[in-house]
Amino acid sequence: MAKGVAGERAFECAALLCNPLGDWLRLPNAKSILARRMDQLSERLGIARARIAAWAFVHGVLSAWWSVEDNVGDGLVDIAFAEMVMD
Repeated sequence: MAKGVAGERAFECAALLCNPLGDWLRLPNAKSILARRMDQLSERLGIARARIAAWAFVHGVLSAWWSVEDNVGDGLVDIAFAEMVMD
């Protein structure tokens, strides 16, 4: 049986954009990769790019907090992602 899901569609874009993070954020063209991905999602899904970026920012900050809260890291990679999204 299929289960219905209700929520903000742009939040799922955020999960796609930052999963997995890690080494690709250190690439010299990481900002352009991220920008291209947000443009593609915006165009194909009909969601404003600014909305996708805002949810990606929220997701990055939330992920950083989870890392700190669960003692699995300092969350700096997630914060770097959040900052890059809002550039």
